[in-house]
Amino acid sequence: MSEKKLIADVNGLKIREESIYEVTHRVDHTAPDGFVNEGATKLPSMEIGSSVPCPFVETNKVTGEGVYDSGFYIESPCYQGMKKEEVRKIVSTLRDKIMYPYEAKFGKGILDHQNESFWDNFNVDLYAGRYFSTEDVESLLHLYIAMRGFELLPKDSNMKGSPKFKDAQYSIEDKNTVRNIKEERAVSVLDALVQFGKVLEKDKEVLVNMLKYLRLIGFSRKMDEVTMKASFYEWLNKSVENPDKWKRVYDMYLDDKKIDIINLFVSMNKLTERGIITREGGHYIYKGQRIGSDLQNAAEKIVMNEDMISLKTELLEIEI
Repeated sequence: MSEKKLIADVNGLKIREESIYEVTHRVDHTAPDGFVNEGATKLPSMEIGSSVPCPFVETNKVTGEGVYDSGFYIESPCYQGMKKEEVRKIVSTLRDKIMYPYEAKFGKGILDHQNESFWDNFNVDLYAGRYFSTEDVESLLHLYIAMRGFELLPKDSNMKGSPKFKDAQYSIEDKNTVRNIKEERAVSVLDALVQFGKVLEKDKEVLVNMLKYLRLIGFSRKMDEVTMKASFYEWLNKSVENPDKWKRVYDMYLDDKKIDIINLFVSMNKLTERGIITREGGHYIYKGQRIGSDLQNAAEKIVMNEDMISLKTELLEIEI
């Protein structure tokens, strides 16, 4: 079998066409035994994950002004010190394989490094078990940006001792051929549909909360089952990552403690709509206390922290 075409060689990872990459725990041998046994630098039971932005390089330390270092431009800071001809070839390939296809799908100019309204809100969610498929341009962009920011350490590379990866909490590895990707995708979609049906049959209200946690709009207890199933199936097939997103929420549903994360998230959204929880300066506030910058992470932190049980109970018992 011939080697698949190279899209980019970014900080030790060769990103190729028709390939799938998996995020795994990064082993930290200086961590406590429980972490090392899990092969992790983060507490495995928490499963919070990380959310990482595109690298930002300050050009004026007084004003804080700068540029998002996407690598889609010859002038991008990441190419400092490299030969111009080499940079031109890299940038040309990145634009042909990532930038132009992404903008064809989501809008011309959206990846311009001066488009702060996009990049200010752009984040890549990283967690052990996440897959990136280079067949999907959105997934490809997320993998590329995560690698550009040294957020994923390539497995079996010579970059392990590099200080640039000192903050990387996860590793990344090339997994399968395109044939295996399609087979795995078909199985994961079927599994998700079966799981969806089980929850729907048992408790429709819980299912609606799970879909709200996934930020799916339009689902309600009043929706008929046929429409719910059809809409869910359509969503599963919109992105190669959606079956995996569903699997994470379904695993939370099966966990007696983590199901409260979903319920609390839904309650906190309603409390925000009513003004009981407010948003100030990028943070959600309840009774003068900052509870987080994102309601999903806030709900997880409150539920998983034994010292915050009383706050969890209080928020869940407020009549909405």
